[in-house]
Formats: sequence, structure tokens, C-alpha cells
Amino acid sequence: MDAFNGSGPVYLLVGIAILVVIFLICREIVCWYFKFNAMVRELEAIRIVSIDHLKTQQVTNAALYDTNQLLRRVAGVPPLEAPLPPAL
Repeated sequence: MDAFNGSGPVYLLVGIAILVVIFLICREIVCWYFKFNAMVRELEAIRIVSIDHLKTQQVTNAALYDTNQLLRRVAGVPPLEAPLPPAL
């Protein structure tokens, strides 16, 4: 018994490290089985496409507003006072 007196904390740390590794392996298996990683990638792709679409829509709205103002000026109609709200 005297040989194990000083190495008790070492065994505890090794045991905790083994439990952490087992937990990470089990977590990865569960994520793979339920396709969580694939769902996260798909949601990220959808979010990126949505943001790009909103940016494009804002640019399009700004261009339409500028064109509208130019046509009003050419036709002699007073320009709009406030810019149009962005369409969502």
C-alpha cells in the first residue's frame, strides 16, 4: 500500500482524462448519428445566402430610389422627401 500513497492524484488525473476522452468520443458519435453537424452547416449556408440576398435587395432598392428621383427630376416632378424604406 505504501507504493500508491504518492501517486493517488496522478491516478485521479489520468482517470479524469480518460473520462473526458470517452465523453468526447460519445458526443461525436451522437452528433454524427443525429446529423447535428450537417444541420449546422446547412443552417450556416442558409444564413449566408439570406444575408447576401438582403444586401442585394438593399442595393436594388437604393438603385430604384435613385432612378425614381432622376426620372422625377427629368419630368419636372418634385423629388420624394424621404427615401423609401427597404423592402424585406
